[in-house]
Amino acid sequence: MINNGVRPILRAVLVLNIVATVVISAFPQEILAQEQQNLLKNGGFEQGWYDVSGTQQCPNHWRMHWTEGEQMGDANNVTVRPESRVLPKAQVPPDEHSLFFWDGNYTVKIFWSKAPIHAGMSQDVSGLEVGREYRFVVPVNVDTYDWESGKVAPADPFAAQVRLGAGPKGANWQDGSAINFSNWANPTNTSPYYLARTTLQFTFVATAPEMTVYVEYAAKWGMDNNGIFMDALRLEPLGMAHTPTPTPLPPPPTATPGPSPTPLPTPTPRPDGSIVHVVQSGDTLSSIAVSPASVTLADGETQQFACDETWDDTCTQACTSPSWSDERPRSKRIPSASLNPASAAIAFRSAKEACTSFARSPKGARRSAAILRASGSRSRPRSSPSGAEAVRIS
Repeated sequence: MINNGVRPILRAVLVLNIVATVVISAFPQEILAQEQQNLLKNGGFEQGWYDVSGTQQCPNHWRMHWTEGEQMGDANNVTVRPESRVLPKAQVPPDEHSLFFWDGNYTVKIFWSKAPIHAGMSQDVSGLEVGREYRFVVPVNVDTYDWESGKVAPADPFAAQVRLGAGPKGANWQDGSAINFSNWANPTNTSPYYLARTTLQFTFVATAPEMTVYVEYAAKWGMDNNGIFMDALRLEPLGMAHTPTPTPLPPPPTATPGPSPTPLPTPTPRPDGSIVHVVQSGDTLSSIAVSPASVTLADGETQQFACDETWDDTCTQACTSPSWSDERPRSKRIPSASLNPASAAIAFRSAKEACTSFARSPKGARRSAAILRASGSRSRPRSSPSGAEAVRIS
C-alpha cells in the first residue's frame, strides 16, 4: 500500500520525467539548427544598411539591382526604379509582423506602385569548395496586389515572379549565359505564393571558391502595389565535395617498324683469301658484312683494313658510340649511315686509320680512335654541290 503522502511525490517525479523526455528530444534539433553554417553576411539584415539613392536603402554586404525603361507586359508597361527599405518592426503594424519578419527586427522591402519593376539583390560569397553542393534559402512574401477594399492577388499567375541564381563572382545580374538560375517561381509551381509567406530554395554546385548569389523579382503590370518582402536568407553547404573522375590518358602510339635492310649477296673470296666489295649507291656500312675485307672505292683505290685479335678496349669504346653499328664484328664497328661511294671513302679511311695504327703504336691507336669517335658523333648528311650526300668529319 502506498502512503497518501508519497503519492504527490510520485506524481511530481512522473511529470518531471515527461518534461525531461520532451526537452531532451527537442534539444538535438536546436543544436543542429544552431550549428548549421550560413555563408551569407547579414542574411537577416540586422547589421545595418547604406543609402543607394534618396529612395533606396540596401543592406550592408549586399548590392541592389534594377532596370528602368524595360518593356515588361506590353509596350505600355515599362519598368521604373523601385523604392527599397530595410524596414524595422517598429514601422510595421504588429498584426503584420508574422507576415513580413522571419528573424530579428528587420526585413527588406522592394516595391513601387502603378508601374512594373524588375529588381534584385546579390552578394559575393567566399570559402566555397569546388564541386560541393550548396543550398540558397530565401524566405519571401510576394506582396503584389490591386486594392479593392483590401488586397486582391493578381489573376495573372505570371504577374510577379521570383528566381534565385548563383554564378561567377561579379557576373552581370541579368546574364543568363553566366549565371545558373532557378526556374521562375510563380503560382503555377509554388504554393502558397501571392500575399503569403513562402520559402524558396535553390541548390547549385560550386564552380569556384568565390561566387555571387542572386535574388531577382520581376513584376510586369502596373498593379496598385508591386512588391516583395524577404528576410533570414541563408547559404548552406550540403554533403561533401564531388571530386571529378579524371579522364584517362590515351595509350602511347604503337611504333611502326621500319623496313628490314636487304642483305647483300655472299661475296666470293679471292685466291689469296681476301674479300672485295665494290661500294654501290645506297650501301650502308653495317650492311657490308665482311671480316677481314677490302673495299674498292669509286676512284678504283682498294682500301684493305682488318683488325686482328689484338684489338683492344680503346678501339672498342671508340667504335661503339650511339652513332656506330654495334652488331658487326669488332673490326666492322663503323658508322651505319647510308653512304654513296664518295662518302664511304672518307669513312673507310678513318676506320682504316683507327685499326691499322694500333699495329704501329697502341698510343697512336687511341688517338685515331678518339678522332674516329668524335667524327662519328658529329656526322650528319649534307648536300654537296654535286647533289651527293656527305658525312661531315671535322
